[in-house]
Amino acid sequence: MSTRKRSLLGLGALAVSAGLVLSGCAGGGDTGGDAGGDGGNDGALRIGVLALATANTYAAANIEGAEMAAEADGNVELTIFDGEFSGATQLAQLQDAIATGQYDGFVIFPNDGVAIIPAVEEAAAEGLPIVAAYAPIGPDITTATPQVDGVIGTVFHPDKVMGAANGELVVQACKEEHSDANPCKVAYISGGNTVLFEIAKREAFDEVIKAADIPIEVVASQEGNYLIDASRTAAENILQANPDVNVIAATGDQMTYGVAQAVEDAGKTGTISLIGMGAAVEGVAAVKDGTWFGTTLFLPQDEGRIATEMLIKTLRGETVEQTEVNLIDLSPIGASFTRDTTEDFTPQWTVLG
Repeated sequence: MSTRKRSLLGLGALAVSAGLVLSGCAGGGDTGGDAGGDGGNDGALRIGVLALATANTYAAANIEGAEMAAEADGNVELTIFDGEFSGATQLAQLQDAIATGQYDGFVIFPNDGVAIIPAVEEAAAEGLPIVAAYAPIGPDITTATPQVDGVIGTVFHPDKVMGAANGELVVQACKEEHSDANPCKVAYISGGNTVLFEIAKREAFDEVIKAADIPIEVVASQEGNYLIDASRTAAENILQANPDVNVIAATGDQMTYGVAQAVEDAGKTGTISLIGMGAAVEGVAAVKDGTWFGTTLFLPQDEGRIATEMLIKTLRGETVEQTEVNLIDLSPIGASFTRDTTEDFTPQWTVLG
């Protein structure tokens, strides 16, 4: 039987460490842990899952996927760590978890694939395998090939591909819905301007916009921090400064959801093209009913499930046939969901939880 434990939000490094010890000891049994083997508890594996941020609904779907893999195995104990969208937080969490000696391996959804490297190297020295999910661990965010000792595989949505897909939707929206705009004015809302994978998305987005065969100008950029309310406020600011904006694109459907509220409040629904990222339940529904122009595709449950399956198989001594997984290759509809999409697609997460 699989069990699940959660570390608490908002703790400092020492408090997080203490929380990990309590979490690892709960339920009794041998807490020594046997790296690369049976966990020291009747074959049970103890796996730490370092989530992006447990309050985030996308990350919740990642965790659901990890739980699917644990349930399928039947003898895996997961401990969930809240990364709080902070590379420094995850670095401290991993170091503290390693120090407890209570884990057989880790699935990491890195907020900063470079900042966490020292702790990953510590895990490697202790023989604790790691699977990266959502983004690679290492300086090259474009590749699933392991870059750091101890990382045995990567399951991710390539950020540059997703950023480019977002840009392509913008170009399409400008052509189809704002052909008389010269230039087509675009606003961009990111999950955070200093987040490594957000930087990669924006770079690819800008390349597509720059190469467009029509005049497009990005007139405003704000941070939405993957939050509905923050994105609504960001959009309100954008609309006040740029009332003639044609397209607003965001790097998360939860942010576009907030943008849509601001657009509606401003009485501009139907006049501004909205573009999301993630293909959440709400995003797909909004595209279908014409409220949004499109959204790019993410598969968060598959992300968490495949990454955890990979680690479980490795710890069980089984063969892992594919250790570099680009989730777009598994998509039934490609990188984007638009009004023209005819294939069946079931979203794997929700904005509202």
